[in-house]
Amino acid sequence: MPIGIELDSNEKISKDYQTIDILYTGGLIEAKGVYTLIESFKQLSSNNIRLHITGRGYYEQELKLLAGSDSRILFHGFVTSEQLDELYHQANVAVIPSLFYENAPAVILESFRAGTPVIGSNIGGIPEIIEDGYNGRLFAAGDSDELKDILENLISNPAELKRLGEGAAKSVKKYDINEHTKKLVELYEEIRS
Repeated sequence: MPIGIELDSNEKISKDYQTIDILYTGGLIEAKGVYTLIESFKQLSSNNIRLHITGRGYYEQELKLLAGSDSRILFHGFVTSEQLDELYHQANVAVIPSLFYENAPAVILESFRAGTPVIGSNIGGIPEIIEDGYNGRLFAAGDSDELKDILENLISNPAELKRLGEGAAKSVKKYDINEHTKKLVELYEEIRS
């Protein structure tokens, strides 16, 4: 059963596409595949892009070395939930480059709630939430060339990014915490009887 998320139905989503903001949020550990993301991003020639990386972990220094002097890559470290919410709303796309089988990363639904599409590794539970071409894109885990091509295509096509963002905002509605709770209660009732 998928997880649920609290939704704000009154929220109006508006994004700026002059600079394309790409967001990674999560642990800075090798299994999360952030290396793949930075490697892909550094191959992009556009100056109107930024990569925001939040989180901490034992792999942080290696990732900073890989980023080098690329001023388009911003490490935010640990951020509060309010700061993260602002980044979700600012982002034009989020990336989950995991190398291992994650079940159902909350980052996907948190991004969708902000109208932010997600590019994710086609592994584990990620493709169960991301519908390729509707609310995001999928790529082979660890394939920095494929990820670069997807990023390049979306950066040069803000209308497609906007369309995917609309799909993301629609997709998250089926994960509403109130519906999730009802289904969970029904499941417990079924098991109990």
